Amino acid sequence: MERLFRYGASVLLAAVAAALAYLLAAAVFGAHNAFFAPIAAVIIVGLSGGERFRRSIEVAGGVLVGVLAGELVSLLALPVGAALAITVLLGMGAAAMLRPTSLFTNQAAVAGVVTMILTPVTQAPPMLRLGDALIGGVVAISVAVPALFRPEVTLRSAVLAATDDLAHVLDDVHRGLADGVGDPDVPVREAVHAARHADALGDAYRQARESVRFGRRARRVASTLRRAALMRDEWLATTATAVWLARAARGLRRTETLGAARVSVPLDRLADAVREVGEWAGGIEGAPVARGETGTSADAEAVGLHVRRDLLALAAEVSAQLRSQTETSERVLLIAVRTLCVDLLRVTGMPHEAAVRAALP
Repeated sequence: MERLFRYGASVLLAAVAAALAYLLAAAVFGAHNAFFAPIAAVIIVGLSGGERFRRSIEVAGGVLVGVLAGELVSLLALPVGAALAITVLLGMGAAAMLRPTSLFTNQAAVAGVVTMILTPVTQAPPMLRLGDALIGGVVAISVAVPALFRPEVTLRSAVLAATDDLAHVLDDVHRGLADGVGDPDVPVREAVHAARHADALGDAYRQARESVRFGRRARRVASTLRRAALMRDEWLATTATAVWLARAARGLRRTETLGAARVSVPLDRLADAVREVGEWAGGIEGAPVARGETGTSADAEAVGLHVRRDLLALAAEVSAQLRSQTETSERVLLIAVRTLCVDLLRVTGMPHEAAVRAALP
């Protein structure tokens, strides 16, 4: 159900785009020639947003290349099997030289096959397939892009969902170390699960960037897009460190080391810092920057400076504990906590070398 909720909007858009593309193509070319427009519309809408302009160009371009290849080969008196092979070879080869993407080359091959097989049956001009593809592309973009009236809100939701999940992992680790309650395997599974947000962040970022390319809206969310891009780029590494941290805490609990309580204090503050990272990365003008309050992008930048100070203070505190800690299992956990601080500093835009130097006073 979670996956259906995530992709439900795209599935609905694809269904609407296919129906509208068919109706429009049928009105222009006739119902018996309107089969390629809905196919193109569904391909362009797809499950992942943010690439629809590129996909529409690649579909139309691939159809053009494939139709031209099919037309050239049809001038030769060849058996159908040989003609198909040569058409696909020419179409995909030309497409690969122009733009070696799977969508572009596959569309060139499909259009070539359609030209060789279906054109004699339907008696339709080969270039009609290009018109079909153009109609499908126009309909797909017209339906999909305006559907995201406020894509920056979707982006903010994706950012907060990612940071909330990671903060929840740290809260669970903190409670387990402090009180010894709960299954130590649960935070590990949750940390692994938190990595899934990397794809959701990428999709939300591409949708927002595609839908607000120009005008005042683009300027209003430009800083949010930059911050979200930083988080998207670093999220897999950050969650990988969280998995390491959760496993180190699990190992420490299984050894029943009483001194583990000393490292539980920074973890709850680290969870708060993770939530603040979400407020910073998802802050937009007119949107909450502190859950319930509204402000400008400057407010979000102030949150960013605050969270950096908190992370640097946490890293310094953990480094001080490391200097006095001799137990291997506890050192591993402390190093993981400090590494997560460095990863979060990188999420806020601090270069890796500067983050490492600042975290190792």
